[in-house]
Amino acid sequence: MIDPKLSKKIVESLDEVLISADDVAYLYDFNSLIHGLLVLNQVDYSMIPVVNQHDQIVGLVSINMIVKEAISLEDIDFDNLNHKLIKHLDLRKPEFITMSEDLESILHKLVDNNFLCVVENHHDKKFLGIITRNMILKRINAFLHRTCLNDLIITDFAPAHRKKVYNK
Repeated sequence: MIDPKLSKKIVESLDEVLISADDVAYLYDFNSLIHGLLVLNQVDYSMIPVVNQHDQIVGLVSINMIVKEAISLEDIDFDNLNHKLIKHLDLRKPEFITMSEDLESILHKLVDNNFLCVVENHHDKKFLGIITRNMILKRINAFLHRTCLNDLIITDFAPAHRKKVYNK
């Protein structure tokens, strides 16, 4: 378990590392596959969130998922992508977190994901934004470079019955 005091020194509030939905490239499930292909090509990300008309996360889509729909054994038919919708793909299930998630849980989920979808709650899944692995690693890196063991009060992270001791 990561001590909450140490965790707060790395990320005090998830607002600090949240990329708001307004600043995230995402698709609606009713968008055509050709639209999805164009968006993914422009943003240069390998995968982006997909939301429904109520701004609820329904999955993640990649450029490979869309291109596979255009390719057959005999032909590549990009016109086919105009008539198919994002919601007809087998979308990848995203990893969800809420704004109350702790750093340890976030780190655990980021091991296998480049980003986590932040939702209002796990029931509604209203999309608030994302937290990226890159952003969390930058925070940890900054913490490690600005913090010296001499600056940490050992009793901050030890049982309450110990005296304050400074590491020398």
